[in-house]
Amino acid sequence: MEEAHERLIKIIKLIEVHYGRVKITPNLHLSLHLCDYSNDFGPLYAFWCFSFERMNGILDSLPTSNKQIELEIMRQIMNDNQIGDIISSDIQTKGLELLEDQPTTGSILAADQFSLDELEQFWLNAKNIQESTITGCEPFSKEMLKPNSEAIMTESMLELMVVFYNASYIKMYKFRKSADEIIQDSITIRVKINQFGRCRIGSEVFGFAMSVRHTKSSCVLAKFITSDGEVDSYPGQIQYFFKHTVDLPNGQMEHNLAYICWYRPASMSES
Repeated sequence: MEEAHERLIKIIKLIEVHYGRVKITPNLHLSLHLCDYSNDFGPLYAFWCFSFERMNGILDSLPTSNKQIELEIMRQIMNDNQIGDIISSDIQTKGLELLEDQPTTGSILAADQFSLDELEQFWLNAKNIQESTITGCEPFSKEMLKPNSEAIMTESMLELMVVFYNASYIKMYKFRKSADEIIQDSITIRVKINQFGRCRIGSEVFGFAMSVRHTKSSCVLAKFITSDGEVDSYPGQIQYFFKHTVDLPNGQMEHNLAYICWYRPASMSES
């Protein structure tokens, strides 16, 4: 530590010589106290404030009515934690009803349009993917966040979208690209999408890989049913969020989706 302290002093003196005293910022001055702080309080990671700054960023991103900010934020976090605890437990309970009488105000009223049964089913779908068959679409209770821009899907992306829609609307509709062979009653998917940089779900904001600031929140873990019928979890990284509209027989339907790069486990021969 003493050697590092001496080197810091030399660096700061060099900065003063080459760039003048105006370049000696408060941060450079504070760095000269790191040695004393480490001797007094231990390693830097034991008392640095990065975690507090990150939490401030998370709290700042939560939607509020700008009236009772502290109360609204705390209510959101408590609701998310309570719901997670109730669903993850094996006890048959009507615990979600405990949250029913806790009204929200202002900009966080959007989640109130969903019943407790719908909320419970959402969590159970994620927990029991073998028993939960999900097709079609459902209301999106969350929010896509900026930055956003229009984009044209690549050929490979169009192929994935055709597979996705055919699986999502199985036995209901058939989808195809504009360049594919025309099939009777098939639906041609649009090539334009509206890309978004972030997505808010509950009290959590997910970022995307292209943003250095939000890279950490772009990592996700999801369950898949493998070819042998087993359930396994795979990590992935969100490349971007996007909205895509399809023209169904009963009208236009907008879908809120995420393009994710999934990581497969390396085989034993490659390890």
